[in-house]
Amino acid sequence: MTGSDHAFVTPAGRTVQLRHDGTRAGAPLVLLNGAAFHLGQWQRLVDKGGWTKAHHVIRYNYAGTGGSSPRPGPVGVEVLAEELCDLLDGLGIPRAHFYGISQGTIVLQALAARAPERILSAAGYGWFYGGHSQIEQVAARIAERLGPLEQLRDLFDAPLDRGGFEALWDKVYRPALTGASSWAALSFAQRLKDPVLRHVLYPLLRPTPIGQIHEWFAYCAEGLRADEPVLRDGLAALASRPVLLQHATADETLPVGMARELSTVLPGAKYREYGAGYTHTSIAFSTAQARQIVQEHCRFMAAAAGGPRPISASSRA
Repeated sequence: MTGSDHAFVTPAGRTVQLRHDGTRAGAPLVLLNGAAFHLGQWQRLVDKGGWTKAHHVIRYNYAGTGGSSPRPGPVGVEVLAEELCDLLDGLGIPRAHFYGISQGTIVLQALAARAPERILSAAGYGWFYGGHSQIEQVAARIAERLGPLEQLRDLFDAPLDRGGFEALWDKVYRPALTGASSWAALSFAQRLKDPVLRHVLYPLLRPTPIGQIHEWFAYCAEGLRADEPVLRDGLAALASRPVLLQHATADETLPVGMARELSTVLPGAKYREYGAGYTHTSIAFSTAQARQIVQEHCRFMAAAAGGPRPISASSRA
């Protein structure tokens, strides 16, 4: 079973853009997006990874992103968990496996605090950990994106189009992904990759307004730590659930130390660390890396359901 994106109205009256893949006969697997990204970010994983062979895969866009209804109030981890529960209620899904990328791991922790009974297993790539020993440095790194975003304030409220994306790429995403502040600062190899990255990234953000992207980064940099009790409660709940932590040593957004420390907070979790070119965006940009990440997650889910033993704890590549 596979299909195109479609609008779904939840019991709370919100319109959510979502897509179903795989088999309805399988256990549901809900995918939780990274910051401001469209559900299309999962396409390499859905096409190449193997999730759809045994699972009913559900991906959706958060409120205010990718065609879902705007959020009436400010973003917050409790709000994101509430929106997810509302969607699950509307779809008639009492329990599911969950897999998050980056922001999605935050949503998963908040869901565990709110409704741990809904979680068959919890997994993700690029984990956020609010109790990280260097959380202040991570927040400062995220805050560095706010200034460039605010230079685009006249574009905040419009759905992201090609012109808005090119401005966003120049100001925010090229520096974040390459470390180069301008085209002139790119290496020859980076100049060859630049149009490819832009081509891949634009559909993953369109049509989310730049203001929505700014709101999330501002929340992470300035307010997320104030909500740490919610995430701490979520981690306490996850301690009784099967958990898989996947992270890249070269993660340029959330340092690998977050996942390493989190693996000690959740000693029962399976931990998989990736080197040799894996980054925060590997699962969106690299088919080979996406395939490995998802195949290991499939083995983990099989073990969580009583199948073959998954990868060993704290293994590192």
